Amino acid sequence: GCAGVVDFLQRCAFRLSNQTVGLNPDSPLLKDVASFIQAAVRPHSTDYSVTILGDDGSTVVAGSGEAPIQITATNVRPEPVEDVTGTARFVRHLVELDVAGLPPGHSIQDIHVRSANGQEWRLRPWVEMDYLITVADHDDFLRLSFPEQYPPGHWLAVQLSSHDDGWDGFPLDKNPYVAQGSRFVFGYGCLLAPCIPLFMAGEEFDAAYRPLPQLSPRLFGGEGFGEGRWLYGSWLQWEQLEIPEHASMLRDVQRLNAIRRRFAHLIRPLRVGDSSDHLLPVLATADRDMPVPYLYRADGECILVAGNPDRMEDVRVHCRLPVDAMGAHASTVWTIRDLWQDSAPYDARGADLERVAFTVPADGRAGGGLRVLHFQKKE
Repeated sequence: GCAGVVDFLQRCAFRLSNQTVGLNPDSPLLKDVASFIQAAVRPHSTDYSVTILGDDGSTVVAGSGEAPIQITATNVRPEPVEDVTGTARFVRHLVELDVAGLPPGHSIQDIHVRSANGQEWRLRPWVEMDYLITVADHDDFLRLSFPEQYPPGHWLAVQLSSHDDGWDGFPLDKNPYVAQGSRFVFGYGCLLAPCIPLFMAGEEFDAAYRPLPQLSPRLFGGEGFGEGRWLYGSWLQWEQLEIPEHASMLRDVQRLNAIRRRFAHLIRPLRVGDSSDHLLPVLATADRDMPVPYLYRADGECILVAGNPDRMEDVRVHCRLPVDAMGAHASTVWTIRDLWQDSAPYDARGADLERVAFTVPADGRAGGGLRVLHFQKKE
């Protein structure tokens, strides 16, 4: 949200992958988009957990264990960040946690802090950490200080994949591209979420990976040249678009982009501190576990997004829409359109919207993995 400052963090709670594993199916953005975003836009989290690792191998967690420690105070203070001329360029927010109850003489090897909205910090440098903790030892407590990763005004950005996916240690028999043709991943967790989407070129047509000739499993050093899996060393083969399954993936991603652009007044990136009242999780039941559908709402208009990550079977979903929040009174008439399947629109009364049933097709195929319904109140 500040001039000259990048809002996107490579290693954050908004990424859908792990660089040495691939897709992370447990990402909150693939489980319950609305609830995660509602927590993410709240400025200055007050819910933190602290874990202290001792040199003796011990682990002490705030509020638990044989030697419980307590977070006794939480404070956030602004701190101007200056350039080399001494000119303040932007303001960062430092979180200060006072932690009491650590046994005297306890030797600390590392400290981990995690917030309720998925931010994480450590005391010791680590490749997965963008920000570190500093410690001030007071007489009867430790003061932990660390910069907020998502300060007020910070744009929310979702990372489908980054240049470091396929890093050293990634299985050599797997494709490091993350979506792998999943319309569910691309739609539910990325392009239809209220974030700025980022992904590596090739994801949009489910590229078959080909490494640069000098890329080894140890990046650009070591044996096995031409066998690496680092996405930074991907050699895109655009002629793959002549193959039907790759071309159909690109068409579906273009369709998702078109939905996002057409309904930009609803599907828009949010900043920390913005209201998320227009975004709601939807109660739903199905014949198997499925991600929580989410609903964008405006005056007389709503969009429902439901996803199915199963690549083998369709799923039948029964949704209980928040009709009061939608303004769907019993006598009002709504036109319902399937934006994903392009089926014929139909009308329904507000009284019928409290319970809506539909099928979400299996993922990994053209037109699969999603159901995107548009509700428009008729005059």
